[in-house]
Amino acid sequence: MNEIVESSLHTPITNTSKSFQSLTTCQGGHSLAGRRYNNEDYFHMDGRHNLWIISHGIGGAPFGEVISRVACNYFARTWGKSEFMELEVKKRLAACLDETDSYVNDLSDLLGGNGSGATFTAECYLSGSLSMVSIGDSRAYFLRDGNLQHVCGDGRASGYSNTLDQALGYHMELHPSIVTIFPEPGDILLLCTDGVWSTQSNQTIVSSLLGELQTRQELLESGNPQRMAYQVVENADMSDNATAVVVLFTSDP
Repeated sequence: MNEIVESSLHTPITNTSKSFQSLTTCQGGHSLAGRRYNNEDYFHMDGRHNLWIISHGIGGAPFGEVISRVACNYFARTWGKSEFMELEVKKRLAACLDETDSYVNDLSDLLGGNGSGATFTAECYLSGSLSMVSIGDSRAYFLRDGNLQHVCGDGRASGYSNTLDQALGYHMELHPSIVTIFPEPGDILLLCTDGVWSTQSNQTIVSSLLGELQTRQELLESGNPQRMAYQVVENADMSDNATAVVVLFTSDP
């Protein structure tokens, strides 16, 4: 199994003293090809099992749209297998990612896709905690009380703005980042590809997510994750594929 790297790149989210063992979630997703001839982004949303995944095929390599789709769907299928369900969540994420990477490696070889691969970020919400695993530069952000924080997905090689240090499909030893945070009612999770986060400021992203909503109560009463995801993507500059998945954590069920 690949080594798990506990992320320490980002300031921890500060929680209140109240423990929220289980929150209701609602979700939305949106994706556009932009000015590219095809869309190599893909996302998977499973509100029943609180699993959200986003992936982006490596630009300039063949079969990117196939690799990203397969990576998301294969991980989701593996996540539900009985042999993985008994594992502690971080080990479960890493084991499912390892299985997915092996499958994507084989698929890339069969397709003859020299250089084919994909970025990958997956999040799951279980027993009050939100855990995420990431390879490459598809990112996860967390919004609380108007403060947007980049919490997972930072896989570009130092000194090379468009070069990834890790990706699925390259027969390489992966060192996935694993992050766990504890959502509260009114918190927002954003998953997005680089066509979103690299083309707009954090302030623009926050404005897209919140719109006219200013308080937690307004978010709980009127927050619409589908509208949020749509607005975040529409505000990208469309020079690349752009995809967003938004999850709003609401009250205890």
